[in-house]
Amino acid sequence: MLPIPLNPVGMVPIIFAMAFVSFPQLLAKLITQFQPGNGKLVAVANWIEAHFNIYAQNPGVLAVAVYVLFIVLFTFFYAMITFSPDRIADNVQKRGGFIPGIRPGKATAKYINGILMHLCFWGGLGLAFVGIYTYVLQWIPFVQQIAEVVGSLPMVVTGSGVIIIVGVVQEIINKVQGDLVMQKYEAYE
Repeated sequence: MLPIPLNPVGMVPIIFAMAFVSFPQLLAKLITQFQPGNGKLVAVANWIEAHFNIYAQNPGVLAVAVYVLFIVLFTFFYAMITFSPDRIADNVQKRGGFIPGIRPGKATAKYINGILMHLCFWGGLGLAFVGIYTYVLQWIPFVQQIAEVVGSLPMVVTGSGVIIIVGVVQEIINKVQGDLVMQKYEAYE
C-alpha cells in the first residue's frame, strides 16, 4: 500500500489562502488610512472592505468563493512542492515492490502523480469545506440567532481548529492502539 493520505498537505493551504484573501482587505485599510483625499482610490478601498472582507460577521459570497478557490489551488501547489512521485516510485522499486499492471520507474511515477492529483482535488475540496463551513453556517437563520448570542461564529468554531482537534484525537487513538498491541506482545514473553 502506498503511503499517500487523502489530504497530503495538512492545513497549510488554509493558512496560505487566508493570507492571500486577507491581503486586499489590508490594502484597503491602508488606502483609507493614508490616502483619504484620493476619492477614486478610497471608493475602490470601500468596495473591497464591503464585498471582500473575509473577517466580517457575514462575509460576502465573492470573498468566500475566492477563499475556496485559493484553498484548492494551494492544495495542488503545496502538494507539488512537498510530495515527490518520482521519489516514491524509486523507493517502491528499490524495495522490490511494484504496482500490479504498472511498469516500474517512470510509469509508476506517472501513476502515483495521477493518484496524487485525484487526492489533491478531493482533499482540496474537503479542506475548502472545512475552511468555509462556519461562514456557510452563518447564512442559516437559526445559526444566525446563535451567532448573535455567542458572537462571531468563526471565532468560536474554526475549520483549522477542527483539523487540529481531529489530528490530536487520531494521534491519541493511534497511541492507545499501539499500547494495546504492546500489552499483547508482553503477554507472550
